[in-house]
Amino acid sequence: MLKLKSIIPVALLAVVISFGSCKKDEHNHGSDQENLTTLKLIFKNKASGVEQTFVYADKDGVGGNNPTQDPIILADGANYDLTLQVLDESGTTAKDITPEIITKGEEHQFFFTNSSIGTLVNVKYEDKDAKNNPIGVKNTLTSIRAGKGKFRVSLRHEPNKSAAGVKDGQIANAGGETDIEADFDISVL
Repeated sequence: MLKLKSIIPVALLAVVISFGSCKKDEHNHGSDQENLTTLKLIFKNKASGVEQTFVYADKDGVGGNNPTQDPIILADGANYDLTLQVLDESGTTAKDITPEIITKGEEHQFFFTNSSIGTLVNVKYEDKDAKNNPIGVKNTLTSIRAGKGKFRVSLRHEPNKSAAGVKDGQIANAGGETDIEADFDISVL
């Protein structure tokens, strides 16, 4: 016959083990070793077909060396296809995370903000998730006047896409967590 005193420690151990076990963090896109280190902005001029790539990279992560980033230089009055690519370049082989962002589009959205938006350039989403909400991997960018400013690109994980303004690219009510964010200097000439 089991005594109550011997059951309590076993039950307590089971509770401790079940609460101590970690569930896999889905924020890391399915891999415990994956880091979002690099953001590439690929601009293709719709009239000339000329393609330019501007890169933000922080391969050793937060707290290490300063990230590197290219200044963006665009033509005034031009329309561009703007495609974003996110990579994990923390290891010896680069891993393209962009397909996972697209596949899990309902959990992700890129936002374009800062001093140049609405003044130097306008960005329009050209891709949608399964619920017809924007993702922001594919976009159209129009340069509307010459000048200099900042161009911030933010990838949010689990934003509230039904919040006011979020479908239009307003980050203020988006919530969620920032997966990667970069501030580029931008010049429209």
